Amino acid sequence: MTLTASRLAQSVTPHGQGTEVARRSTDMMDDQGIPSEELRRLFSERGCVVLQGFFDPYEIQRVSEDMERLVRTQLRQCASPAYSQRHRESYIRRKAGDIDYLAEGTLALAQRERGRLAAVYDAAMKLVSTRRIGTDSRLVRMVQELMDTPLVAIGNNIIVRIDLPGEERFLFDHWHQDYPYAMGSRRGVVVWTPLRSVSMDAGPVEVLLGSHRRGLLPTEVRADGHFRAADPKLLESCLPIRQPVEVGDVVLFDIMTVHRSSPNRSAAPRWTLTYRYCDMEHEASAREGWPCFYRQGRHFTEIHPGAVASDRRNESTSERDAEKREQV
Repeated sequence: MTLTASRLAQSVTPHGQGTEVARRSTDMMDDQGIPSEELRRLFSERGCVVLQGFFDPYEIQRVSEDMERLVRTQLRQCASPAYSQRHRESYIRRKAGDIDYLAEGTLALAQRERGRLAAVYDAAMKLVSTRRIGTDSRLVRMVQELMDTPLVAIGNNIIVRIDLPGEERFLFDHWHQDYPYAMGSRRGVVVWTPLRSVSMDAGPVEVLLGSHRRGLLPTEVRADGHFRAADPKLLESCLPIRQPVEVGDVVLFDIMTVHRSSPNRSAAPRWTLTYRYCDMEHEASAREGWPCFYRQGRHFTEIHPGAVASDRRNESTSERDAEKREQV
């Protein structure tokens, strides 16, 4: 049964900030990463839990430093000697704790040569430090326990998002489930964690509590290839929740939980990591051969034609342009 709006209202502040989804990591699991019964219940009922202080901030800082190096490397490729010297000095100041170089360098690179920021985006997903967070033994143990299986795989596409202030064209700002993107297994857990604190202005991930209980929803394939949950009654029974997070916090949600990106209204870029974990013992998914997990190229519409509400990928360019104008 889906959570009703009246029950959810008890968990929501007037500003849409969820208080019930956030719990301290030390209260929700032991040192070995085994979730408490309370965490299992919350996750099963709500489809989303925020664990505060799951990682030591120092662990995340090591990833941030690698991202800084990527940014600095690309700045050197496109800058004049004087420009490079200025950012070298900024990097030294960052080491002294005077500035947030990751924020400053990201904005400078985006302004200088946007294509090189895209190169950073692609490279960041491949870094060992990025993958190390996703294979952290406590994190893996936790998702194993939440899915009640020892046979867990991590999705091929580890996501490092860089959301610039005021830039919304690349946002996943439509309500969607992650399963159509990742597939692999219909039973999965998604982990979202920030490299910098994410205030309400910076745009925390927004989820619909209890929406995972509906299973795989009718899905619209948009003209840009992205997926959108096409259930018109979704917001009637599931309220949107946003929770500001600090470095070291993790947001856990079911792969069927409906969610979307929030716009970044702060002054700094929003850097976040997303990992998707699959239950490889899920019978229906195993029968399908874990589509698009190890074998790329199989599209959601091929595996689940009955779930496709509409497919707009073949619209003409003029129709897509008209839609964009309407959105603007």
